Amino acid sequence: MPDRDISLIESALGRRLANLRKAKGLTQKDLAQKLGVTQSVVSDYERAQLRLHGELIIQLVSILKVSADELLGIATKPAAN
Repeated sequence: MPDRDISLIESALGRRLANLRKAKGLTQKDLAQKLGVTQSVVSDYERAQLRLHGELIIQLVSILKVSADELLGIATKPAAN
């Protein structure tokens, strides 16, 4: 996959993370505290300056109460409970 395609995918993931965070009523600072990182790290994830790794994805889906598929953009709507 060309670097440009990967960059677009990461940008979309960052936007999805920001949208899900906002939908849950969390600020970047709130999410950072829950993750044990700084607000600037959360900003870097949302701007695709840092890549989300496996353990972080697990933490995010737990905090945001969404499926990994939803966070990653595989599912278009939330999974039914």
